Amino acid sequence: MTEYLLTGVIAYLVGSIPSGLILGKLFWHTDLRKYGSHNIGATNAWRTLGKVPGIIVFLADSLLLGLVYECTRFLAAMPGGEVYLPTLSVPLALAYFAALAVFVQPDERREAAFSWCSERRRALFAALLLVASAVALWQISRPQEMAVHFIDVGQGDAALVVTPHGRALMIDTGGTRDGGYDIGSRVDVPYLSHYGVRRLDYIILTHVHEDHAGGVGGIVRHMPVGMILTAHEPRSEYARVLSCSLDTPEMQHLAPAEAGEHINLDGVAVDILYAPQMEDGAAEGATGNEYSNVIRVSYGAASFLFTGDLVAEQEKAMLVEGKNPQCTVLKVAHHGSKTSTTEDFLAAAQPRFAVISVGRDNNFGHPAPEVIGRLQKNGIKIYRTDEDGAVVCRTDGKTLRIETFR
Repeated sequence: MTEYLLTGVIAYLVGSIPSGLILGKLFWHTDLRKYGSHNIGATNAWRTLGKVPGIIVFLADSLLLGLVYECTRFLAAMPGGEVYLPTLSVPLALAYFAALAVFVQPDERREAAFSWCSERRRALFAALLLVASAVALWQISRPQEMAVHFIDVGQGDAALVVTPHGRALMIDTGGTRDGGYDIGSRVDVPYLSHYGVRRLDYIILTHVHEDHAGGVGGIVRHMPVGMILTAHEPRSEYARVLSCSLDTPEMQHLAPAEAGEHINLDGVAVDILYAPQMEDGAAEGATGNEYSNVIRVSYGAASFLFTGDLVAEQEKAMLVEGKNPQCTVLKVAHHGSKTSTTEDFLAAAQPRFAVISVGRDNNFGHPAPEVIGRLQKNGIKIYRTDEDGAVVCRTDGKTLRIETFR
């Protein structure tokens, strides 16, 4: 968004440089505005001055376009070069368009409108005060809601939780497996800014795989983050996804999540249900998915279970340990892989809704048909980010509504 605005401003300024006029007068002593089509572009230069001058004017205009691109890149990379603007509220949008409608009127109509407002300023002030009071009462009386956003980050997981009073945390951040695209800066931060999130109290990472943790570095570079909770994996791996060394300040905010840990934000309960310990020396055939944290977020009667890439063996271990995974909304483990979401786990969790965070046309065959079949067999409504885009759940603790954006 910011780069587009910068490009527009710079293009306007650079585009006002009349290269054809300058070159025509400087080298050929001809004012292109007085000949041919009276245009100062390359086509009129070709017709009026000849082939070589036309090519030179064309190259000069092309170089100016390159200058626009380089200036945009330079300014966008400077501190403060990115400014994200949240969506205007309905009252502010109406006020903006009302003011715009007045200022585009002819002078006599605009002056008449100002005069009319001046004569009735007391009545208008009273009306404005009444509307503001009504909006304030509506804000106070309406049910306080928690929002859980399952962000569409392609083949990865990222979720944003916003409490009734605007505090926020993320569970996983998405990312690309090769690290070639900065999901944190390019997707997460703009998404958070769009919804007015300027600070995160927590980022909870289920595990260190790039498709779950790769965006964390981009986020911490753009906004304050209170605490980052991780899986029981080497700190060096998290330093890698943060693109920093072990002794940098960012690493001071990291701590492994512990099973049984409880966080309360504005009445929203965040519980670490399961945090498997990494054994000395990874088990043969281990992929790292085995160390996924499991987090439940609850508000009133509504609850959301985040399972990372938990595999069937750990689902069974959870149940054997007496962990209760019951929830309203299940974030399906491992993007719907056949290695997860067993019948026993679904029977224990009893979700009404399931969200599969998965990339369109991915190379892994996610979600697996057998997982879709198990969910449907249990009467669970399925949402998929590859088909539905971002999935946003809003709840006042009693009712739940779900929105999609595709």
